[in-house]
Amino acid sequence: MTEPVTLLNPQQAYLAMLEFLEAERRLCGPAQTLHLGGLLSEMSIDSSGVSADPGAVLAFADAVAKVLSDEHKARFEHFRWPPDQA
Repeated sequence: MTEPVTLLNPQQAYLAMLEFLEAERRLCGPAQTLHLGGLLSEMSIDSSGVSADPGAVLAFADAVAKVLSDEHKARFEHFRWPPDQA
């Protein structure tokens, strides 16, 4: 059974990206550097539609769930989208 698709608005998508990248940075540890190229390579989708790293898909799904949670909404209630242009 497939789960219903949750559509994110641009603000939620941005926050999900931040949450995901922060989780990846924590996995690397304080002495390591997160290499975006390696991360993107692991996350690539092959011709059959499967991620090179299914764990990355699950980690991003966790990030989306956090962004949609009431706790996260309260934490970022003052985040404005789109940002003001100075």
